[in-house]
Amino acid sequence: MEILISVKEVLLDQLAACHDDESWIKPSITILNDVPVKRQSGKQKASWNETIRRLSNGFVRWQEVIMNCDDSKLEKRIPSYFNAQWWGVISNLCIHNAYHIGQMMLLKKQVQKYRA
Repeated sequence: MEILISVKEVLLDQLAACHDDESWIKPSITILNDVPVKRQSGKQKASWNETIRRLSNGFVRWQEVIMNCDDSKLEKRIPSYFNAQWWGVISNLCIHNAYHIGQMMLLKKQVQKYRA
C-alpha cells in the first residue's frame, strides 16, 4: 500500500523541523534557548527572549497559514518570482532557515569552545 504525503504535510514538517521538532537537525528553538545569557544585563536578556519569541511566533504563524490555506493556493504560481509555485518558495524558505540554523549551531559551538 502506497501512502502519499501532501505538499502541505511536507511544508508543515519542514517548518516544524526548523522551529521546534527534534528531527534530523537541532531546531532553532533548542539552539537559541540553550545560548547562555548569564553575562548579559537584565535588559539584554529581555531583548534576547523577545527575539526568540518573535522568531517562534513567525514559525507558528507560517504553520497556521499553511495549515488553513486551500491546497490550490500552494499550487499557484508567482509570476514576479521566477513563476515559481508557492509551495516551492516556502520549501526553499525552509531550506534557507535550515542553513541559518546550521550557522547558529556552528557559532554556538565556537563560543562554547572559546569559553572552555
